[in-house]
Amino acid sequence: MTKKVIKSINPFDNSIIGELESSSKQDIIDAYLKSKETFKSWKQVAFESRSKYLLDIKKVLKEKLEEVAKLQSMEMGKLISESISECNAMLSYLEDFSTNFQNVLDSKVIDKFENYQTEIHYEPFGVCAVIAPWNYPCAQLFKGVIQAILSGNTVIFKHSEECILTSKLIQDIFDSSSLPKGVFISIYGDKEEAKILLDQDINFISFTGSTAVGEIIYKTAAAKFIPTIIETGGSSPAIVYPDVDITQTCKSIYKERFSNCGQICCALKRLIVHQDIFDQVVAELVNIAKKQKLGNQLDKDTTASPLASKKQLEILNTQVLDAIEKGAKVEVGGEIDTNFKGCFYKPTILTNVNAKMKVLSEELFGPVLPIIKFKTDKEAIDIANDTEYGLSAFVYTNDLKKAEMISKEIKAGHISINGSRYVSNNLPFGGYKKSGISRRGGEAGFYNYSQIKVIAKPI
Repeated sequence: MTKKVIKSINPFDNSIIGELESSSKQDIIDAYLKSKETFKSWKQVAFESRSKYLLDIKKVLKEKLEEVAKLQSMEMGKLISESISECNAMLSYLEDFSTNFQNVLDSKVIDKFENYQTEIHYEPFGVCAVIAPWNYPCAQLFKGVIQAILSGNTVIFKHSEECILTSKLIQDIFDSSSLPKGVFISIYGDKEEAKILLDQDINFISFTGSTAVGEIIYKTAAAKFIPTIIETGGSSPAIVYPDVDITQTCKSIYKERFSNCGQICCALKRLIVHQDIFDQVVAELVNIAKKQKLGNQLDKDTTASPLASKKQLEILNTQVLDAIEKGAKVEVGGEIDTNFKGCFYKPTILTNVNAKMKVLSEELFGPVLPIIKFKTDKEAIDIANDTEYGLSAFVYTNDLKKAEMISKEIKAGHISINGSRYVSNNLPFGGYKKSGISRRGGEAGFYNYSQIKVIAKPI
């Protein structure tokens, strides 16, 4: 039987970079059986020893960093500077989790009585299926996998077909390290191969992707009665008050919205601006957008790269056209850039938007920012919470008491005040509402990848 072949496309010019055969059903079954068998020995390995294997992976990744960064930029359109930064962050990720969390899963004595004590022990689940998206090929892989492995689980990993060559290269990095074979196994394909993987007798599912697919994953896990970590979409609001430095604030807003060509789940996606400074903020953001240089993502002077694929370009264009038809005003951009062969959309600022438009009711994954006007705190909070998502949010004001009050009212997993970072290795990451279930990162991630056992014993 002829295997399905997936072609890797460079979104800069829609040229073919390479191709890879999808995993067959038997490949996936074999991967599961290997992972299940390996788990028997891997779960017995101490955290300290697991950490040494992960540090060896870090060493190999560091040697291959430029190769990984260039390939993932070519596959999904990410600026090469952003790609290098992402890969370097994963070196830090491997280092931090391997060295700074050595005792997190140690057994703990909770109560001591006259003749007995109670303890908490943390044990791995078994075989984890990890499914990751294309927007951060290197980071999504490592953030979905490393805590699972360090917690004693084995992993079968499936990346998006949009970055299949990067996925294969990182599998080669794992294979080149000292990590025992079978602890981490990649399969390749699209939703068909993902379904075959999830049909196996797996013990845990970790998924990052769209809310629609996340709902399917959640139902699959429920039918199997197994735990999940699910991180899905976002439509993150930002509320801006009149007391800010408009120039500096707009620089922060633009970065939070347009980095990675706007293709970030937790990116700023709805800007809610006080009426007193609305026109000034719009003008400043339009000015920044007009200065961007669209071009090849591998060129160092490019500041605005292509979207990841034709599919993403079409979805974004449909959302903007819907807004325009319903009365939105295009302040800048608002169309596909036909000067390129690839998947380029002009950096876009929209005003006069309302909740009936797709740019507000759906997740925006691209370089488009709708801006809404508000008068009162209550109005701003109501607009911010008027979404099925709850991944992150932003508040800009010099009144920190007000910022904290607003932050407590917004239903989201992460709040940034005046551009402060809410993502680090030490922090849990995940959202409210339809933005996800459970958390990765920090101590919480280790606990979520572990079963908790209580033992009461005599002393």
